[in-house]
Amino acid sequence: MAYIGAKRALLGGKKIRWLLRDDFSGILAAGAVHGTKATPGPGTRDVDDTDSKLTIGSGWLNLEPNTTPAHGDPGYWLDAMTRVAGRIIVSHLNMSDVKRTTVGFDVNTSAQASYGFYYQLSNVVYYRDAGGGPSGGTYAINTDYYHVVIVRTAGCYYFRKTNSGNWQLKWDTLTGSDATIYPAITNYGATSKSSFVRVPEQLWLPTPLAYDTFTRANGAIGSTEAAGPDGQISPVRPWTGATWTIASNVAVNTPTLGATLDSGTLTIGAWYQIVASEENHFFTGSAADDCFRAAAETALDASNTVKQITLATMFATFDGGITGTLSSEAVTLSTGVQAEGLITNLDSASSPANFLIAWHDGANAHLDKCVGGVYTSLVNVASANSAGDILRLHSYRDGADLKIDLYHKFVKMGTEQTVSDAGIIDNTLCGIMSTNPSNSLDTFQLFAKGDEGQYSVLNKFTR
Repeated sequence: MAYIGAKRALLGGKKIRWLLRDDFSGILAAGAVHGTKATPGPGTRDVDDTDSKLTIGSGWLNLEPNTTPAHGDPGYWLDAMTRVAGRIIVSHLNMSDVKRTTVGFDVNTSAQASYGFYYQLSNVVYYRDAGGGPSGGTYAINTDYYHVVIVRTAGCYYFRKTNSGNWQLKWDTLTGSDATIYPAITNYGATSKSSFVRVPEQLWLPTPLAYDTFTRANGAIGSTEAAGPDGQISPVRPWTGATWTIASNVAVNTPTLGATLDSGTLTIGAWYQIVASEENHFFTGSAADDCFRAAAETALDASNTVKQITLATMFATFDGGITGTLSSEAVTLSTGVQAEGLITNLDSASSPANFLIAWHDGANAHLDKCVGGVYTSLVNVASANSAGDILRLHSYRDGADLKIDLYHKFVKMGTEQTVSDAGIIDNTLCGIMSTNPSNSLDTFQLFAKGDEGQYSVLNKFTR
């Protein structure tokens, strides 16, 4: 029987029904917590505490470091649950030092929790995902953090907020499909505390701003799909981009090319397709059919010719309506040097001059900004791409600025970037880009970061 919460009603007058709920009321000494009932319940605590470092008192679960630190000792788990898409695990954590505590859920009741937020050394928090996961910025000690991990059929959504902030979607993954899971807080040498761990009966999934697997008949690119990655309702948004088509359930672009240029010099910032190239003329290893953006006024002649790509035809876009987003896509590049990726904060689909562009050339992952047609490289990191690898671009508002992170293959590329250019930060057009019809794109998704309170519905589970 699910417990009906008495503290606060849901919207519409309904009360929260809990599958598991522990608000840590009462007093339990070290060594006396294992096997006790969660308060107010339901649920039973499963504790690993070799050195008697885990206590309950004054509404807190308190964890302190063992003499010999080990992941999950001390550790706290609640009852096993069956994995179902939309299951929500809600928790609170406050770190007293810069050590290691993980909060989320586990696939067993030992060692480190498998999924969730991993508060690490050097004030860095990681999005732990089946034993791995990327770094997600820094955290502050003596600060209340609230977490929601939402289970998918495979993988999870990760949300976090502070007392004064909005819920932000920090990460999502399709990794992991264990049928049985356990809410968990596991420690390694840290002093930390939690005021609750809860699992509501209600299921909930975030609504994407757009989702598209491009699984439809060959022809015009059309519109994004009405169902999201987990079957949730998703807005249908028409793609702009007349040169884009669907071909065998992937998106393909054949951008417009100008005439062959065999004299003069390249225009810095323009994109080109090589027609002919002497060895290393345009860049090391340059060859016919390679595509690139000019970084210098390289000379053209009869042996070194190019066609300029019309920039607007490189993009397929729509208006996402907001500036802080998480966008991702599966990238497959043809041989040679090509470019394929994501566009956000674009000013105009027909006359693009200001935007952020995340792209891959087969060898390196790039993040650039373009302001008034002038490009600045923000991130350029070696990371080989295999067919279908995921490129991700995350952005959120920080005062008047945008903060930007680039990920490739679920690894953070470079460091978080700050963009303050007035021509970029308020733009809401976004989408995909490609320089060559031999490239293909699959599984595009766009979610709100949460800066405008899109996920405030989650507040009801933390009151």
